[in-house]
Amino acid sequence: MQVGVKVPAEARKKKVLKVDKRSYHIMVREKAEGNAANMRIREILSLIYIVPIRTVRLLWGHRTGNKIIRMG
Repeated sequence: MQVGVKVPAEARKKKVLKVDKRSYHIMVREKAEGNAANMRIREILSLIYIVPIRTVRLLWGHRTGNKIIRMG
């Protein structure tokens, strides 16, 4: 399964909004430096979909706010 995620890094508060069945708007407090924001996004999605974090892979958008992530 693939989901689209829109992420503004370094947000003031943490928030997860489900836009539709396969897209989310996730605000994280972690910085984009050192891949910290991407790692936090992977952790959040692994909790939402109840899958191991190692199965959550970032397919597109490593350096942008719009990402495509695959579970499984």
